[in-house]
Amino acid sequence: MLLKSKYYIVIFSIFFSNQILSEETVTRSERLKEALFSLGGNTVGKALPGTVINNPYRYISGKPGKYVYQLLQEDNKKSETKFEWHSKFDDKIDGTKLWSLKVDNDFIEEWKADSFGNVHLMAQTDIDSGYRVTLMPHLVLPTGARQGQQWNSESNLKVYEISDPDFVAYEGTLLSKKRYEGRFEITTPAGRFNAILISDNYEINIGAVNIQDQRYTFYALDVGKIAEIDGSHVSAFLFIHKRKNESKVLTHLPQTIDK
Repeated sequence: MLLKSKYYIVIFSIFFSNQILSEETVTRSERLKEALFSLGGNTVGKALPGTVINNPYRYISGKPGKYVYQLLQEDNKKSETKFEWHSKFDDKIDGTKLWSLKVDNDFIEEWKADSFGNVHLMAQTDIDSGYRVTLMPHLVLPTGARQGQQWNSESNLKVYEISDPDFVAYEGTLLSKKRYEGRFEITTPAGRFNAILISDNYEINIGAVNIQDQRYTFYALDVGKIAEIDGSHVSAFLFIHKRKNESKVLTHLPQTIDK
């Protein structure tokens, strides 16, 4: 009788655990669907079988040249054109690759892929404000990430004036919780892509400034960023250009870099 009771308890526990897991999965799926709604009903298509991100560099780096995006703001539905310029890659002897990404005329991001395939965001420069911030340790997208995997990081921020690069003007921290949400079929004016989705919950603290927000980005293999939803645009993690949620989709594949 005791064994039978234990048997029933085990069966009930398994059923209850599966029910909780199922509810959590549904809840996450619903939250994700709601979060991606601003991209429009025809952008995010069917979910695809997950794949291991063995070489994140091929997803994040994109190609040298100019990417053109269409941006749609939720508050007034006004469509704008945005640009991102990807520099040529600087291959080092130790196997690392360096490149930069200039977003409109607002800021510049400095990236690195190490010899193991991990991708690092190393620094960002706010062009208008004249500040550059470094992250240590870097924000990293690790090689070998699997669907559903989450990785947390904490970076120390040091902010320098471009005119005085040896003097630390401000210091702070960046807390980031990234998650490989899955793989989806994405349709943009530039074409249809099979893309991975990375979400990022982040918190920035510099002095009295505290920002908490979330970003969703779709990357296609050997193409780069094809769609993104960004809450508050934080430039150089210090000078905050507050705005409503913005969503953008790729309209043109890379063009030749302007000389």
